[in-house]
Amino acid sequence: MDYDWGFSWKGFLVVVLPMIPNLLYFANPKLIPTRGSGKSHKALDLIEHGSQFVYIALLVIVLSKQTISFKSNYIIGMAIFLIAYYVLWILLFAGHTNRLVHFCLAIFPVIYFILAEMWLYNYFAIVPTIIFGVAHTVITYKDFISARP
Repeated sequence: MDYDWGFSWKGFLVVVLPMIPNLLYFANPKLIPTRGSGKSHKALDLIEHGSQFVYIALLVIVLSKQTISFKSNYIIGMAIFLIAYYVLWILLFAGHTNRLVHFCLAIFPVIYFILAEMWLYNYFAIVPTIIFGVAHTVITYKDFISARP
């Protein structure tokens, strides 16, 4: 495989699309009622955010010299998981905060990103994405369990 460094607009778009609901939440955090976990997991946070930074950077700056087709099964899978992720955010905004919604919100974007990395032939980004997914899921589990009434 042959790679180059630069700016990948496809990688950038892959990163931006799942961030749209997050931007809505950060613009108005009162949209989702939170109970707050009160738990600290600094080591996991460091692993989560560090690996997230790495896979996002790799998606945006690593360019595969292989031809990337828009007619790909990866695109279909990405679309399914991205749409499902948006639906989960709508459920969350509507007040549905059960375990399934939270865990799917943690797992679906990871699957979306792995499919995108495969579509973009950006295999370097898969390992940090998996590390992010594990840390993110563990944090989601700890926060959900500790926030239960």
